[in-house]
Parts: sequence; C-alpha cells; structure tokens
Amino acid sequence: MRRQDITTSTLSQGTPFYTSTLNRAAELRSDAKFLEEAIDSSRAKAAPVWEGKSLISEGAAALPLLRDVISEGPIATEDLIFLGLADNGDPIFAVEIPTQEMAAQVEDLSSEARFAQLRAEGPSLAMQQAALLGLARSMVLWSAGQRFCGACGAATAPYRAGHARKCTGAECSRRCYPRLDPAIIVQTICGDFCLLGHNKRWVDGRYSLLAGFAE
Repeated sequence: MRRQDITTSTLSQGTPFYTSTLNRAAELRSDAKFLEEAIDSSRAKAAPVWEGKSLISEGAAALPLLRDVISEGPIATEDLIFLGLADNGDPIFAVEIPTQEMAAQVEDLSSEARFAQLRAEGPSLAMQQAALLGLARSMVLWSAGQRFCGACGAATAPYRAGHARKCTGAECSRRCYPRLDPAIIVQTICGDFCLLGHNKRWVDGRYSLLAGFAE
C-alpha cells in the first residue's frame, strides 16, 4: 500500500485507543469521600464491559448513568473501577457486567446499544471514545484475572479504586498492579510504499502495520 494512503487517511487523525483527554485523577483513587460521592452522583457515567465486549450505540461509545447500571443487577460498589474525570468533570467508572441477562438489560439503557468487540469497532469510533473504552476493557479484564493472590492463593480485594488488588491473607497482604508489557509497532517503508501484514484469522481486506511484544 502506498504510504500516502495511510498517513493521510488514518495516522493524521490520531491513534485509536491512545488519543485521550480523560483526566485520570490518580490522586483521587484513595479518597474514600470523593469516591463515595462520585458513585452516588447523578452525573456519574459507566463504561460497561461484558465478556470482553464494550457497549456501543450508533457508532459511538455508550456511557449510561452509573446508577442505572447498578440498579440492573448485583454490582458491588467496591468492584467499580474509577477511570477518571471527563472534560466536563463527570466521573466515569468501568463496570464488569456479570451475566448475559444483565447485559441485555444494560443494552436497553441506551438507544440502539449493543455489546461489541472493541478491536473491530474501535477504529470507527472517535479517538477519545475508543481510548476510554479500551481503558475500561483492559482494567476490567486485568481485575478479573487477579481474583487470587499469586503468592499464597488467598482471595484478593480491589484497592485504590480498582487500579490495584490487595491480598486478603492474614500473613501476606501482597499487592498487585496492572502489568506493563513492552511492545512495538513499526512502519516499514520503501519509497512510496509500506509493508503491511494480514492475519489469516482476520476478515478479508484487513491489514496492519507490523507489531508485537518485545523480549
């Protein structure tokens, strides 16, 4: 593919899942009073995740009111993950949806909403929305995979508004945090052309720059 076709149509618009204006507000993750008020706020929004899928409505991120999502099923407030503050100051929380029945109820909270795979739908969303949903999905999946301590086997509990988990073992108290994996993505060029790859599991016509984890 000609390099100009990519740079003008895609790269100049930003990078999906990376371009974000969300205020992560890390200093508020240990502020119990703020978190309690934020969860109870009528302005708090939810970024629901069900079986790794994100809620999308009419080509945009669907962010229903947090209180409406909580009312649909057994969601413990301590399991909510505080993502940060939107441009208008609204607090946003990632929410893991536990059942298919509840997922259907959450879909009904927004017009034409459906849970979809973000890898397929993300590039068609606004860059900031794709980044927000990507953050919610990654935090929910990480938290779901850290239910037990890797050192003693005891159950873990959310810590720092979901951005860490702490072992509940009496003699352990080990803490774990989201893992950071070094990775690269490269654009290999030759004149006006660049090298793209196609995975046989992808749909026809989908190509990507070469990328992967680094040793």
